[in-house]
Amino acid sequence: MIKHLHIIGAGLAGLSAAVEARKNGVSCTIYEATKKAGGRIRQARNHDNGTHLIVKGYEATFAYLNQIGMSETLSPFGNGAYSFTEPASHLSWKVKANHFVWQVAKGSIPGVNATNIVGKTAKDRLWDPFFLAVFNTDLKDVPAQLRKNMFFEMLKQGPSALIPYFCQNTLEDTFVRPLLDQFDIRFGKRLTNVDENQLVFKDEQITLKKTDRVILALPPQAYAQITSPFDFSAITCNPISNFHFDLDSDAEECFVGLIGTRSQWLYAKGRHACVTISNQKFESSEISKQIWMEVRPLLGLDDCQMPPCRLVCEKHATPAQNMDFATRRPQTKTHIANIFLAGDWIDTGLPATIESAIRSGKWAVKGAIDNKR
Repeated sequence: MIKHLHIIGAGLAGLSAAVEARKNGVSCTIYEATKKAGGRIRQARNHDNGTHLIVKGYEATFAYLNQIGMSETLSPFGNGAYSFTEPASHLSWKVKANHFVWQVAKGSIPGVNATNIVGKTAKDRLWDPFFLAVFNTDLKDVPAQLRKNMFFEMLKQGPSALIPYFCQNTLEDTFVRPLLDQFDIRFGKRLTNVDENQLVFKDEQITLKKTDRVILALPPQAYAQITSPFDFSAITCNPISNFHFDLDSDAEECFVGLIGTRSQWLYAKGRHACVTISNQKFESSEISKQIWMEVRPLLGLDDCQMPPCRLVCEKHATPAQNMDFATRRPQTKTHIANIFLAGDWIDTGLPATIESAIRSGKWAVKGAIDNKR
């Protein structure tokens, strides 16, 4: 019977595991290599690094927020529709999130309807940007099964599954900070070795008892630095680049997808505008001038000079969710009876998203509790 759970990693998967363990009356300790919790949830000054959209169909995410008393800090965006603009053709349009596919089929996107919903225009104006945003991987490289799984999840959650939500403040405020004083989180604990008998950190060795279980809530690249029974270091990751503009005055909150431009998604609120570009790594902010020229009309700042800009590139933002990844994606349970895996890249059947990370933590705890070692 499990009596204590050792969780390695204080990202969303690890925090989700801790919340689920508490729900089931299991004590836990979280070990985090860095000085802060949240994993890839990062801030650029007082703003999220990147545009992190939560949709109503994120069942595990809303359950997690309910458990930590933070569900009221999410707000549905605008009128529940997705806005797009294609500067080259001077076209703009909106697609209501409710019954999303039906909205597309009946002609919400210029040049797209039920007769050509998988045609070139639909591909350029919807499917390519949609899948790139969800998977951080080009549509042509995403395995058909993973695409099917995503649509199945959407259909399972009902016609309102894609209604967009944003945090009223930041992801860190919503998902991480409420838990910092609720769990035993030990920072600066870098794991160097793990097997069925022990956890070895740079400054400490822990012998595992028969009633202990371990959840490794680590990104795949971390395994290159650990001696373990697992080898996930060959899993390739894709980057995401974010351009943060400090505006001189408050902007009306907006969330817009750009088609046929270098920029992909613009989210602006208050005196901050963020442009997110998936599967692109920029080392220099020189391109920020082009990005600003593309998005400033959407902010009503056509004649405004470029404000101060910060480029933040997450080089290992997500796995490259291609066929190689699909065949290597591990299950929650491992061949070591007392060790379980969590993380957005674990095989939850979903893309590597916030929902996948939180779901994986819940599943890992269930596996640990059900284990009869």
